[in-house]
Amino acid sequence: KCMGTAVGNLCVATSGSDVATTLMSLNAELIIAGVNGRRKERVSDFYTGYQTTTLRRDELVTGVFVPKPAPGEGAAFMNLVRTHCDCAKAIVAVAVRVENHVCREARISMGAVAPTVFRAIAAESLLHGQRIESGLISEVSEAAAKEARPITDLRSTEEYRREMVRVLVRRALAKAYDRTGDR
Repeated sequence: KCMGTAVGNLCVATSGSDVATTLMSLNAELIIAGVNGRRKERVSDFYTGYQTTTLRRDELVTGVFVPKPAPGEGAAFMNLVRTHCDCAKAIVAVAVRVENHVCREARISMGAVAPTVFRAIAAESLLHGQRIESGLISEVSEAAAKEARPITDLRSTEEYRREMVRVLVRRALAKAYDRTGDR
């Protein structure tokens, strides 16, 4: 059986977290409480390295805030796993906001392909101010694959994971764009 909590999954800081990858693409914030009070922190700023976070010894995550999707926003999540409860070989989540057929905002987060979940900033930047079309989607997926830092382990090879980043980003970006209703 697969067991655990969403917030526990976030705090363990595994790079293979479906939850963290998805929330990062949705621009979610964590509500953190401790002896010195409460604070908010974006999920994208929470991870500092391999299985490390900004959480202090006297703090815990008490909530997660996911902003309401803006008009023209679409999102998609994809992961590659052998079985439902297995750790992912690659995880991709994409959120885009389109206005007048032009991409105004893009967030591409990836998991299981680097020491921590992260945003593919260079790939995202290719989308800003552009019309999302098939050629651009291919260019963005290639850029995301270059940003990935996968390893070879018992689940998969570095080369296979990098290729799957290309495929998953291409598919997730196309699906997220379809969900904007812009077509």
